[in-house]
Amino acid sequence: MNALLDQVAAVHPEFDGLHPHCLRSTCATNFRAAGLSRGLDEERVDKDMMYFFGWRSSASVRPYIDAAIRRESCEISLGYQATFFAKSAGVAYDQQ
Repeated sequence: MNALLDQVAAVHPEFDGLHPHCLRSTCATNFRAAGLSRGLDEERVDKDMMYFFGWRSSASVRPYIDAAIRRESCEISLGYQATFFAKSAGVAYDQQ
């Protein structure tokens, strides 16, 4: 897999430094977001992630859940900051 990603980076330098673990982490984070957006509760999403990624224990999924929570909190924070600074500048901001 690393050799394949090296070949991709040789043609597309913007992907230099991309590693399989990064891809897996991104996939897990997006998988979690998709499950939650479909109305599944967190326990169900955790079980689905374990099945999809082939993890045998809930401890295996925990680092990916923590990363997803960090990402979600950053997105919420950025939205809040944009609203706050837009209001202080007198600009209307439509939060999605």
